[in-house]
Amino acid sequence: MERIKKGKVIYNLRSESIKWDTTKRKKRWIATKVVERFVDSLGERIRFHEEKEVKLNILPSELIRDEYQKDKLTTPS
Repeated sequence: MERIKKGKVIYNLRSESIKWDTTKRKKRWIATKVVERFVDSLGERIRFHEEKEVKLNILPSELIRDEYQKDKLTTPS
């Protein structure tokens, strides 16, 4: 995920995986093996997290599997 301000990336978040967590009182997305990158007037800062709660405005029920994804892939020549 990225945040852009005046055409420049000021924040970037990457993770190895993300899962829907229903074990707590509130349901939430949990990203694992997270790298956060902040860019501002002080320069660039990087933070690493094993897990981080991520706010996404989407529920798992809104995601659909592409049953034809394998048919869309090209094969090596």
